[in-house]
Amino acid sequence: MCLFLRKLDLRQLTKASAFSFCFLIIFAAGNLFAAIKIPNGLNQESRKEFLKQVGFSSAYKYLAQGYILGGYDGLELSSSVENIPFSKTNYLSQTPVNETDKVLQSIIIGKGLYQNVDFFFSFSPFLLQNQISSYGASLRYIFYEDEDRPFNLGFLFHGNGLNFSNLVGIQTTGMDLVANYYLNYWTLYFGIGSARSLASFVGGSNGVTSDQIPADEDLYQNRFYTGVSYNFGSYALTFQVDRIYIETFSAKLGTRF
Repeated sequence: MCLFLRKLDLRQLTKASAFSFCFLIIFAAGNLFAAIKIPNGLNQESRKEFLKQVGFSSAYKYLAQGYILGGYDGLELSSSVENIPFSKTNYLSQTPVNETDKVLQSIIIGKGLYQNVDFFFSFSPFLLQNQISSYGASLRYIFYEDEDRPFNLGFLFHGNGLNFSNLVGIQTTGMDLVANYYLNYWTLYFGIGSARSLASFVGGSNGVTSDQIPADEDLYQNRFYTGVSYNFGSYALTFQVDRIYIETFSAKLGTRF
């Protein structure tokens, strides 16, 4: 057994520790197996309002460092948390609902594809929360790097989908322009772009629409966000604030190896 351990590559142990660390963080997050009370009796106006509050607020989060993954052989593994403002939609329900904001936990895997192109995939494991399922992906293309300053500009193409209790499904896509300023251990970034959010509401006697007929709503909206990331060793901690109709908050803890 000792001989076997000696033969293990230190990098492999580091990778294993990174995986264990990130999974431990995400399993420690609150809100596990929390039931969700979706507003019921939603007419067209209230469905659009629900989409504004919850749909755009749950759009894909940038949560990235300014340093490019592209051109490296390694990966980025992270876990993230973000709030979904269900409490802001209680007044839309035909019958009284007293729901609180929920926390969505996700695992994010990033890979540099080529030089200044990075790809990220995120998902929320079913074991963590059986009332919310999510998946998403983004492609980051850095098209400008300042030769004299630690600054770059890039486009973020993103999309994600969420399902709430099999009653509401939301798909959000968009494109952002992101500016990154990175110095030593810190990255400060700003993003501005547009997003399209499409929601499907289940009808029927157990559904959420006012006339019990399934309905879709489709909205466009600009969005703005800012964030800061701090590197310590091979790990990075990132915080982000988004603003579309209301403010939402998100955080990510990850490692590159």
